[in-house]
Amino acid sequence: MITTKLSLLLAATAASVAHAETEITGYVMDKQCVYKYDCEPGVCEAPDGSNPFYGPEEHTPFCLQLLSCKRSGYTVMSTYPTEADGKHSLIANFTDDPSNKAMFNYIRKIEPSPRRATKMPMPLVSIIVADDSPIIDNITQISGDVIVKDPWPESAYNGSATTQTVCDSVFDASIEDNNLCFRSDVIVSMADFKEMFVIESNGCPDHGNMEGEPGNIENSQEWPMAPEEETPASGDNPSGAIPAALSFSCSDLKQKLVFDPKATLHYKIGDGVLHGCLEVENDGWIGFGVSAPNATSGGFMFGADAIIGVPGDAKPVQKYDLTFSPALMPDAQQTLEDVDLVQDGDMMIMQFTKKLVEEGENSILEVGLNNFIHARGGSTLEYHGPESRFIVPKDFSEDPAGGSGRRTQSGGSTNSETFEAMYHHYTMMIPQVPGAPGDATPITDNIVGMMTNGVLLDSHSQTWAYDMCNGYSDKKRQYHYQIPPICYLKSMGVPTPASDRWWINDDGTEVRPYSEMSAQFPKTGLSPVVGFARDGFPIYALYGPDGQMVRSAIYEGDLDECNGKGEGSDYAYYITAEPPFVPTCLRGTVGNFAFATSDKKCPGSGISNSISGVTPSDGDDESAAFAKVPLLSALISAALAAVVFFI
Repeated sequence: MITTKLSLLLAATAASVAHAETEITGYVMDKQCVYKYDCEPGVCEAPDGSNPFYGPEEHTPFCLQLLSCKRSGYTVMSTYPTEADGKHSLIANFTDDPSNKAMFNYIRKIEPSPRRATKMPMPLVSIIVADDSPIIDNITQISGDVIVKDPWPESAYNGSATTQTVCDSVFDASIEDNNLCFRSDVIVSMADFKEMFVIESNGCPDHGNMEGEPGNIENSQEWPMAPEEETPASGDNPSGAIPAALSFSCSDLKQKLVFDPKATLHYKIGDGVLHGCLEVENDGWIGFGVSAPNATSGGFMFGADAIIGVPGDAKPVQKYDLTFSPALMPDAQQTLEDVDLVQDGDMMIMQFTKKLVEEGENSILEVGLNNFIHARGGSTLEYHGPESRFIVPKDFSEDPAGGSGRRTQSGGSTNSETFEAMYHHYTMMIPQVPGAPGDATPITDNIVGMMTNGVLLDSHSQTWAYDMCNGYSDKKRQYHYQIPPICYLKSMGVPTPASDRWWINDDGTEVRPYSEMSAQFPKTGLSPVVGFARDGFPIYALYGPDGQMVRSAIYEGDLDECNGKGEGSDYAYYITAEPPFVPTCLRGTVGNFAFATSDKKCPGSGISNSISGVTPSDGDDESAAFAKVPLLSALISAALAAVVFFI
């Protein structure tokens, strides 16, 4: 049995509860969810899809800040479940207004704009309590003005020098031998109860950052799309009617909104309309809707407007008002276009085009939070249980790059401000054994994974204002990569261009044509493991096992729609020298990602990191030679040291 820092944290947590010590660590949960959803997984779940006792690490700041959740007060669940039943335990209870307010303020610090929140989970918290806090039934009773903070100590943000061992292959990765290929200040441990690795990083790079930015570089290009897939068979029309001519095919819609494993909305938004195809594993009615703007937990359905497809009806797809029971809207409001309802094997597919803003109806926002709902049932439209009702918050302006949603990524930078990079406490969970790649899952929160230097790999729309190392810090002060980061790759032995402005045209006025970007890199080279995606598969950069540059599907390369390739355990993702640059979907079981922000800036020159095991890669031009400079410098230093010794 491997003893890890995470298991030591568990032991410390248990001791603090048993002996009423001053610090308690666990997952925060609102009392409403604790009392309402004490059930087996799959039987019931909180509004954000989490289960308080079997998955508190999935509970979100969005849910914790809902009015009814806030009013119920807060509790703390144990970091780990018990071995007997796999349930997390209640370990602390906030008993008065000051203590609950302290907890709420910390939640607001994690997610200050809950109406724009994605399903990003709430991270672990630590609560500093009085030594004499009462304990009732092994639950510490918290009151007064308590301190709520991130569990990491201040020493985690001191920028001390680090070391790192490069892994040529994912099969070399080991916690014991090389910290799973990560930098030494990245904490890697095992959560065996979930068969996951837990990876914790401070997020600061080991190179200069937010320096040498060229400003906002204009980009007049439209974002290139992957080759069109074959249009699926239309199946049988349950209504018996022949649908009118449709202006689009479901295969045209590349963006996805996933409600659960059985229900996905494929969509495209723009020009004042939402084109949608709702695909549901069901043989009865299916529905999609938007909640009223002031909807709260438990009331997302009440007052919502819905599009419902009922097989067998003369008009199978129509608009309904859900203020009480589903009621058809008047004929004047039945303005849907491109409507169709088909059964294709096990899937019921409802197609529609809806105007975003219509008088007397809940508007769909292109920018800002929408609470979308989905439900399904039998052959007749009637009440459905909570097990077939789903709510997903969505802000279309945060769609990841590479799809065909609202944005085409044309024009200039999406950001015009510069944000200093700050230390964070990232916690990413990835499967210990990813298995074989499965169906593609969209990345809804933009976090692809983590590089082995602890920096995030991000899939959101391109910034086109990258620093000298091709990274960027956003409004959250999170330094991250969206295109090949040449300083980091160079340190890992990957051939790179001679200029950090390879993505800008020769005149320095616009983003370089996408079709010319790969020519700025050597055609051949090698890449070690440079990161891990959230589904546990490794990430390599630019070059495949054969030493040739990898190309995305957009440019007729052999990478799949997720920028990956390989069979079984050989599957891996790649950073490419051209769009989409990074994976825009994942093909394994996606682990959780959570973060807490510190108030301390990352070192501008980067954290000092001594890297060993770098294999120089022989590229085909001087760019590759440039990547060998650190190794050459080390050899010269060693030779000089030997001369001094013998003198």
